[in-house]
Amino acid sequence: MGEKKNPKNHKVKAYQEINEEITKEEELKKKRPTPQPQDFEDIEY
Repeated sequence: MGEKKNPKNHKVKAYQEINEEITKEEELKKKRPTPQPQDFEDIEY
């Protein structure tokens, strides 16, 4: 039973870490000024 628990706990932990990263990104976006249209031309997807 312990073997089945570990992967699930790992998934939950990974999800929480991803959530934290997203929260940090959102905070950075709030601090930054609104991007100007010319700024998007430099972004490579």
